[in-house]
Amino acid sequence: MKFFTPDCTMGFASYPLVHGLEGVRGMIAPVFAGVAGMRHRRVGLWIHDDATLARGEVTYKRHDKSTVAIPFMTYFQFADERIQYTYVYIDVAPLYAVDSIPSA
Repeated sequence: MKFFTPDCTMGFASYPLVHGLEGVRGMIAPVFAGVAGMRHRRVGLWIHDDATLARGEVTYKRHDKSTVAIPFMTYFQFADERIQYTYVYIDVAPLYAVDSIPSA
């Protein structure tokens, strides 16, 4: 949490915005608990003044050891060299998709 300002705001996927360090903790804790691991690969980075836009791919490792790679775009706005506002544009539906449905 040292990378965030105390008055930070965060958005993730289609979830409502959260505010403050406790809000960010509350948002990211279930994400980390829901996967066995994750790895990010940056594809592009654009910086202008105090704002940064990062495009990439995150590979989630599920608890069943399977993996899924999902593209993302994240907007960061900084204050005092820390994140004051961030929004992660990602469709996490593939993370929870069932690859095959067993027959009855």
